[in-house]
Amino acid sequence: MANLATLPTRYPDDKPWFDLKDYLAPGLVPRFTGACAAQADGNTIKYAVRILIPAGFVPVSAGGGWVIMQDLPSELRVGAAIVGVAAYNIALTQVVADTAGRILIPTRTGQNPANETEIGFMLTGWRKG
Repeated sequence: MANLATLPTRYPDDKPWFDLKDYLAPGLVPRFTGACAAQADGNTIKYAVRILIPAGFVPVSAGGGWVIMQDLPSELRVGAAIVGVAAYNIALTQVVADTAGRILIPTRTGQNPANETEIGFMLTGWRKG
């Protein structure tokens, strides 16, 4: 699968988790090592993300949302857009993975990530085939 770094897991050769920190929008940082990960399991893709939003972060808008991740490799993209729930500190918001290789927070929610300090979510969807 491309040249993606795998995360150290108990069984790294069986359904490895891939490190996605290099695909975070500029200025965002993982909450801890391995906090931005994806796993391709047959026709399914899973994302597990927990990131910090530093003071002064200026979000970029694209595709109708605030960009959290961008330019994901084709092997780790969804085949159809999926919508999930993300936790902003203690509030909830929507998060979307789209077929263009982005993970976004829809701007229509009115929740600008520049006003927050942390966000976390897990998404599961059909993998692009």
